[in-house]
Amino acid sequence: MVDITRDPRWGRIMEGAGEDPFLASVVAAQRVKGFQGTASFDVPNHILACVKHFAAYGAPFGGRDYNTVDMSERMFREVYLPPYQAAIEAGARTVMTAFNELNGVPATSNKWLLTDLLRHELRFKGMVVTDYTSINELVEHGVAADEKHASELAVMAGSDMDMQSAAYHRFLKGLVEEGKVPIERVDEAARRVLRLKFELGLFEDPYRFCDEQREKEVILSDRNRSIARDVARKSIVLLRNEGVLPLPKEVKKLAVLGPLATDKDNLIGFWSAAGEGQHCVSLVEGIRNKLGENVELLTAKGCEITGDDKSGFAEAVEMARQADAVVVAIGESREMSGEAASKVDI
Repeated sequence: MVDITRDPRWGRIMEGAGEDPFLASVVAAQRVKGFQGTASFDVPNHILACVKHFAAYGAPFGGRDYNTVDMSERMFREVYLPPYQAAIEAGARTVMTAFNELNGVPATSNKWLLTDLLRHELRFKGMVVTDYTSINELVEHGVAADEKHASELAVMAGSDMDMQSAAYHRFLKGLVEEGKVPIERVDEAARRVLRLKFELGLFEDPYRFCDEQREKEVILSDRNRSIARDVARKSIVLLRNEGVLPLPKEVKKLAVLGPLATDKDNLIGFWSAAGEGQHCVSLVEGIRNKLGENVELLTAKGCEITGDDKSGFAEAVEMARQADAVVVAIGESREMSGEAASKVDI
């Protein structure tokens, strides 16, 4: 995901690279290289990069996910387009359409966006895939009379592959027979999909990327965990420090309080897919590992992330009184940010 966003209320802001088009472009290009590796796809531990969400998905009105986007072409080209362009120039082989409208036209049926700009101007040669059920949603956008009409609009605009809607499967043959979609357009879309499968070697071995032994050796390996931890450490931003940090060495009793003090599941965040909280290091565990036995740790949950139960307050307050310093671990659950989880305010 390379979408520029400048509204902190939008739930997916943490998935991109922020509000700066230059930084986002650099990050986008490096992500492509990290995912795809060499252009020949002869290394089995790389995958196709899919650039999403084309385009301007991160600029919905009011920070509300899936909402409409309306902006001048100058703003679009100067701020929001560069990361997509950088990813394409870095060799990305697939692009995903966005859910949103751009200046009144949904991205999945936007011929200017998918053909004139992406194909002709940016010279993208790969495959365009829709977002999840976004063809069906053209009916909800009000631009298609029904899902058959939506299929026609999407394929003629430049969407090659239908994700999840099953609209092409149900309607494309009939649209060709009725003369509404040229068979050449279907051939073009199919060719783009099949070419990638050939290049990936999937016709010779459809399971070449399903190596369980490699999975055991790579996933959560010490090296990868160390790199991930270093990236997280370098990404931390201290918003305010009014003489609190670093904690003085004289602290002998430290209270770590709050619903996120020992929590692990919420640390992995939204869209963690197969991530498991058990592999995370909780705040209390990390502090204990760092301080050793020289500092006594007191911990209490105090309350839940949401709710009005105050029964744990007394225990937490008492531990705070006993401690030389207090660390309060509060914040959001993983469901409070991410897709379809925008905020009214921050």
